[in-house]
Amino acid sequence: MKLSPIGRDTSAYLFPICNRSGMEDPKVINLSIKMLQKVMTDQTGRFDINDTQSMLNKLQHKHDTFVQKIPKPASQAARKAHVTKMFNNIRKYLTLSKTGAM
Repeated sequence: MKLSPIGRDTSAYLFPICNRSGMEDPKVINLSIKMLQKVMTDQTGRFDINDTQSMLNKLQHKHDTFVQKIPKPASQAARKAHVTKMFNNIRKYLTLSKTGAM
């Protein structure tokens, strides 16, 4: 995404939304959001506040929809569930061994 400053400086500021492989990445979009927030807090008045706010809204919308649309693969979710189950079993064992109920 591109943001043009006000005045004589015509060089545009580019905010990436894709990673190196060309896929939209929520981490890269989040980085762009942070960079744009720093530009918005700049007191020099180089950028139109309405343009920056609309771009921030677009980036936030892209980030939110991207995070919600892409679910975890089933195998990854199953592995996470298995690891969580194992940690819970270890925690139960440790609490039982602390209390001496074994």
